[in-house]
Parts: sequence; structure tokens; C-alpha cells
Amino acid sequence: MSVGLIFQRVGGKTLKRMAQFAAEDAKLCHKPKWLLMADMAWCALRYGAAVYDYHNLRFYNRKAADRKTFVTMGVNVKVVKACNDLAYRPQFEDKVKFNTAFETYLKRKWCHLHVTARDAFVAWCDGLDTVFAKRNFSTCGYDVVRFVLADWPDRGALYDKLTAEAFDLVEEGVVQHPFMSSIYPGAVNTLRLGTMLKDGESYLLYGFLRCAVSGYVDNLNSGGACCVIDAQTGVITTDGMTKDMDFMEKHPVTGFVFKGSQFPMWQQAVDLVLEAAHVCPQVRYVAWDVALTEDRGPLFIEANYHPGYDILQLADQVGKKEQLLRYV
Repeated sequence: MSVGLIFQRVGGKTLKRMAQFAAEDAKLCHKPKWLLMADMAWCALRYGAAVYDYHNLRFYNRKAADRKTFVTMGVNVKVVKACNDLAYRPQFEDKVKFNTAFETYLKRKWCHLHVTARDAFVAWCDGLDTVFAKRNFSTCGYDVVRFVLADWPDRGALYDKLTAEAFDLVEEGVVQHPFMSSIYPGAVNTLRLGTMLKDGESYLLYGFLRCAVSGYVDNLNSGGACCVIDAQTGVITTDGMTKDMDFMEKHPVTGFVFKGSQFPMWQQAVDLVLEAAHVCPQVRYVAWDVALTEDRGPLFIEANYHPGYDILQLADQVGKKEQLLRYV
């Protein structure tokens, strides 16, 4: 991947970010700022590393043999292109199409607002406490809004608001497993499980916890935290970490200790994604976001056609390139 494309993908403020990160990193590694900016450009060319990769994966302190073990933006793009048929991208990024194709794995009610009349929506809300409104093709936890139905005794007024604000679908709120609530009760915390399909067999590549630190969205880009889960045992093996590289041994709100905690229903969650990986075999590499519930078991929140790669190596700072390429 070219330096230009790497810079283009992170936006028009790349030079400003380069200067900012170089200044921060220079203080940590005691090297000149200009040298680090030149090294960033070299790493973009040599390793496909975006500016964020260089900073978050601490390339300023790594030698070539170590740098090449990491999944960078360039590596991730190549893997997705090699494994996933672009024609099937809407199957995952169009939330209505995803919910339709993977409804068996959602295990909850959902409503497509474009084909649901006002009276039908009011009836659909019966028996629900909380709903989440979403827009098609939104990512990173953006455009997800929670509504407590007790605050909306006039459900028709809620329908008017949702349609006026161009939401595409509404989903029943998930009541998560008590273990997941013990991590942080204000959001549905999820497992990020990556699968690869090869020669008719599905394989689990990795597992991570994504949890909210505040608010009701667990996504890293919306202020959440992550930690590594041992794929064989379901035990957390690292402290938590945010995208701003703030480490936390315990959750700052609940005091939940990350490292060493064992997830319930781990094998059930793994079996769920390994089965779902066969639904759309044209997309071989998928990252699934799985919630755990006490009464319905593991269920899908969504899935990612173009899995984020930052979560792969943030918490433990260990390169996962070989692990990702193993089944490509």
C-alpha cells in the first residue's frame, strides 16, 4: 500500500497528526521529532503502517524484525481484499440486510422502519422496555441511540421522531448476562470474535472483550476499552486499554478486574460464530460482535465485513500478523 493511500485513509489532517504523535513519541523515545516523522513515512511504505499504527503500536521503539509482525492498515486491507467478495459487503454493512440474513442469531425483535406503519410500530413496542435505533451503514457505534420506552408513553410520537430523523431500524434492547453487567452495567458489552473460513471449515482467529467506560456504547472509537481473551479458554489475559492507550487493571466505574476473569458461555459463543461463518461463504473473514444473555444465550449485535485491526494488538502490544494470515 502506498504512502499516499495510507495518508488518504486517515483524512486530510494527517500531517498535523504526524506532528502531534511525533512530538509525543519523541519525549518517550528521546529521538528528534523530524526523525520520527521521516520514520512514519518509511513505515507507511515498508509495513503499510498508518500514522495511528506507528503511534499506538509503538513503532518508534521497535526494530524491523518486530515491526513486521504487526497487522497494520495496509496488511488488514490486503487480507480483506483477498478473503472477502466486495459484492457481498452490503450483506454486512447494510444493517437491514444483515438482520434479515442473520435473524436466527439475533434472538431479539427488530423493526424495519421503512416498511413498518405507525400503528404497527406502536404494537411492535408492546412488552419492550428499551430499544436501540440505528442507521444503515453507520460504524464505530455512531448513530446508535437508546430509547427507554417509559419515557415515551406516546409510542406514535417516538415513531414520528425516528422517521423524521432518518433512522432505518429499531431493535429490542438486550438484557445482558449478569457477568457482563458486572463489567459495566450501563452498556451492552460484547465479545469481538474473528473467524476465517477456509476450504469449507471455519476457524476462530481471536477473541476480545469490548466494554464501555461510560455511556451506553462499547466501541473503542466511542470511548470504550478492550482486552484480550484466550481463544481456547475464554479467560481474559490482559488489562483493559482504551484507544488513547490508557491502561486499566480495573474498570474505573465498577472495579471489575480484567485479567484472569473467565467468561461464561464461552464455548457457546465460539460455536455460534463458527456456525454463522458459513451463512455467507463469499465473505471469509468476519469479526462478530456477540452479547451474552442469561436467558437467550449468546447473540449477535452486528458483524464486520472489514474488521477493525486496531483492537487486535492494542491491549497486549503483540503482533498478530502470522495469526491473521494463517488461514488466508
